Amino acid sequence: MEQPTLQTTRLILRPYVHGDAEGIVRISNNMNVVRWTAAHPFPYELKDAHEFLAKCEREWVERKAAFFACVLCDTGELIGGGGFKLELAQERGEIGYAIGEPHWGRGYATESAVRLLRYGFEDLGLSRINASVHGTNVGSIRVLEKLGMVKEGVQRRHTLRFGVKDDLVLFGVLREEWASRAARLE
Repeated sequence: MEQPTLQTTRLILRPYVHGDAEGIVRISNNMNVVRWTAAHPFPYELKDAHEFLAKCEREWVERKAAFFACVLCDTGELIGGGGFKLELAQERGEIGYAIGEPHWGRGYATESAVRLLRYGFEDLGLSRINASVHGTNVGSIRVLEKLGMVKEGVQRRHTLRFGVKDDLVLFGVLREEWASRAARLE
């Protein structure tokens, strides 16, 4: 099964391609982006991007994940990415996203995440989508709240990233909750 391309008003969410490696390095070799991720190395090098691209392809084939490059409709510029870790037998997925720092504050994370939620519920048949975010990542928490995701708990001092301990805040949304909010978000 071929991975689809998704579109919003300003963005195209498409499968990653080999040619995205340098753009991924440009976005990910930034501590302000990487510090919020679970495992991205820093500094982020070309070999890391190639490993990530191979993982995206492998996990799509295995139906374990669906990750998308996020590009601007008008220029084709790679500005970030997003997608899901999948547990299809349990009808659930974990959403994640990252936008390059030069593009923060323009609503791209929310716009792409709205489209990803629709894809997860309508096309993948998920019944639940969850997210976990560092407690000090105020911008990402704001995105999840805009999506209508419900704060379900806090794992105190759960993460240790680059020498900093942080809480992990857990969010979730069920298909029926999403259905009642989807029209207002798109």
